[in-house]
Amino acid sequence: MPEQRINQSVKRILKAKEKFNLLTEHKQRSVELAKERVRSKREIEDFVCKHSIVLLRDRLNKIPLRRKDIKLGIIEWDKTRSTIQLHEPSHNSYLEEQAKKYFKNVDVLLLPLKKPEFSEVKEFLKRHDEVLVGPFSRTPEVEKLQADVIRNIIKIREDIIIVATGNPYDIRYFPEAKTYLATFGFRECQINAFFEVLVGNFKPSGRLPVEIKNVFPRWHRWNCND
Repeated sequence: MPEQRINQSVKRILKAKEKFNLLTEHKQRSVELAKERVRSKREIEDFVCKHSIVLLRDRLNKIPLRRKDIKLGIIEWDKTRSTIQLHEPSHNSYLEEQAKKYFKNVDVLLLPLKKPEFSEVKEFLKRHDEVLVGPFSRTPEVEKLQADVIRNIIKIREDIIIVATGNPYDIRYFPEAKTYLATFGFRECQINAFFEVLVGNFKPSGRLPVEIKNVFPRWHRWNCND
């Protein structure tokens, strides 16, 4: 973009700010004030997060997990945003930190965004009483890559608990999944709300706001008759 065009845009922005008195010193917002105002809405945020967790399927009656002394295994993948290439992922778990607040024995297997050595996955499945699988899908390529692994995992252990921490559509590729939840995001309050549901501190009350074609209708949530 030409520098002249950038300057014109900046002038328009400054003019708009001046119109609404946003350039005066007393209107400037400090970081401390912003943090204070955000924290003041935390109760509302927690309420929304808790009531948006959707239990879409629980055919093995896994939810909630009553025992906290289990060996809990978590399988996730490296994370990438829609604007980032697969070879530039971040290597972090969205579930581990919150999981350790609720369970004593937690292990995480973080898989790369490529076809994994499945022998490692098999051994991980054998070592744990319960296994959470947390796909995070921001691109069709990642969605399919994760689904390939999940289908193979289900063949070995159909009792896994799958929680979609990105969009809820992953199950299209493994409709045979027995237990499936959606958080619709990976913010701290959303992941914490999921674990509150998982251990039975809070009953899931969310409904699916979209249709997952050939799997779930819009507004679906699990009931024992499904």
